[in-house]
Amino acid sequence: MSYTSITIPNRFNTTAQTNSSNAFGSGNQGIQLTTRIVMSLKSQIPSEVDWALMAISTQSCHKPETIKFETEEYLANELVRYSFIPYHLIHGGKYGELNSELFISSCNSLLSIKNLIQDLDNQQFISQIEVLKKDLTMSLKFLSEYLYSTKYENVYKLNEFKNELNESFIYLIDILSILTCYYVDNHKHDQLFEILLKLSLTINDKYLIINIISCLTHLLYIKDDSEEDSKRKDKESTPIIKTSNNCINAITDEILIKFSNYLLINDYQLNEVVLLFFKEFLLSKSLHANTKSVKDSQFLRFKELINLKDIKHNLFKKLPILILESLPLNNSTKPIIQSSLIPRSSNLNVPVEANLLPLNLYNVIAKFPEPLRATTWLRCCYKPFINHELSDNGIDPINEGKIQPGEVTQLSLWKAYEKQFSRTYNKDIVNQPLMPAVDFIKNVTSGAFPQATAMVVVLDETTQKKKFIIRGIQPRQFTVDIDTANYDALIKKPEESLKTDETLPLGAMDVEDFDKQLTDYSQGLVSTNVFINNLSDLNLLSKDLLDYIINESMKLDNFQDLINIFRLYNKSWLPEIVYKNPNLLESEIIDNNWLKYLI
Repeated sequence: MSYTSITIPNRFNTTAQTNSSNAFGSGNQGIQLTTRIVMSLKSQIPSEVDWALMAISTQSCHKPETIKFETEEYLANELVRYSFIPYHLIHGGKYGELNSELFISSCNSLLSIKNLIQDLDNQQFISQIEVLKKDLTMSLKFLSEYLYSTKYENVYKLNEFKNELNESFIYLIDILSILTCYYVDNHKHDQLFEILLKLSLTINDKYLIINIISCLTHLLYIKDDSEEDSKRKDKESTPIIKTSNNCINAITDEILIKFSNYLLINDYQLNEVVLLFFKEFLLSKSLHANTKSVKDSQFLRFKELINLKDIKHNLFKKLPILILESLPLNNSTKPIIQSSLIPRSSNLNVPVEANLLPLNLYNVIAKFPEPLRATTWLRCCYKPFINHELSDNGIDPINEGKIQPGEVTQLSLWKAYEKQFSRTYNKDIVNQPLMPAVDFIKNVTSGAFPQATAMVVVLDETTQKKKFIIRGIQPRQFTVDIDTANYDALIKKPEESLKTDETLPLGAMDVEDFDKQLTDYSQGLVSTNVFINNLSDLNLLSKDLLDYIINESMKLDNFQDLINIFRLYNKSWLPEIVYKNPNLLESEIIDNNWLKYLI
């Protein structure tokens, strides 16, 4: 069998191919993505619609700045429409028409809205769509009942879309946390407000709770009177009549207590949204049900709030802590300031009699020959004391002959010597007798302590009662070695005598020494003090609230009880922090008036 070769033209030969740069349509970027999305939505072709909603969802995540609702009004309206199609069907009881494509389209649309309204222009535009609040309320009502109640437990069809419903619920809360800023002057029975109040008592998820409290805070907003006045300026009209039919009057004690308990959780974001809620609640210009005055309404709401047991404890306990949250404070340990007593006697720390030598030193000195043994013993057990003045007749003019620092009686000196070396009679060391008493006393001033003086003091001129003393030495508090003893005995450096003030009471404090230590510590704090001026929103918010609460509390009959609660939680730490950080007062972060309530 023979084969005939056939030549097939090479249509893809690069040498024969036209240059791509000259190809038809090259360099044309095509239509913009947003235009392509709008065209797909208008086509109403299911596959095109699905692609468009997915594309805008992707674009809103990566390049949200490329989509502006003011120039794409149709796109904004379509996103709102597709977001709530499943919930309109559910609201009408048409469960059989639900399918996964509808819920996916709804999730993509809600996600796109959530991302795009981070832009101020977009959120302002979409908030003006009339049906949006109604659709958000309807959808949130269903989702809250489905997820947090048993109302729809028998509708098994909905279980197929449980994941999508959970996802949509989070998106709805995120959207409402922004758009509720534009829903003002809400009446007492506003359905959206009621739904959010119920959810705040049910949900324990931190992320959702933060957003729900933010929504409730926003819904408390009312129109500014100045705006209404400017609209009515130069027009003859009756003044605006405020009513008490505001959503703020739908807030229950249970809600307030639960929110205040969140302050006990150490979480910056949660604490901040709770304080913002309380600030709006207390300072709202909405009328209270029991008065027609704005000022009285604010005071009545404050009175009701602060008289709730849990709330007043939580606020007074947590607000001072939040004021100082994350500030660069000096938290050094407490100062160790020693308090000492002024000595009432100049004989302080002077033993009545000489101490016995330790055994190792005794074994050496006892073997010395006399008078070296007596001289060395004296220097080890006594020390010179020179700085002491006597009157001309040898009597101390201040203490009238009493035993003073720097003097010992000759008898006590001999008795101490005899007591120390009486063991020699038992031949424990060497058989060497003691020096005679007269020679021993002479050796004290001639050998051991040349600067000491043997004296006779006349105690009574009538009876001629006398005492024999050695002036210029005194017993040591602790015995010393031989080298130290010899050095001390021969050095000519007088010691400072102790001040004597016999009129001082027992236990008198040395105030000068204490004040010096305290001043040194205070100066150290001031030198390391740093002026604080970079306060967070939480710091400022906490300070404003505490200041408002204390000022308003002064108008209450139970003001002292509230101050006692404030003192209970803050007396143990706040004054100490302020003492260590005086900049807190300089920066007016801590009010001086608060501290007086802690005394």
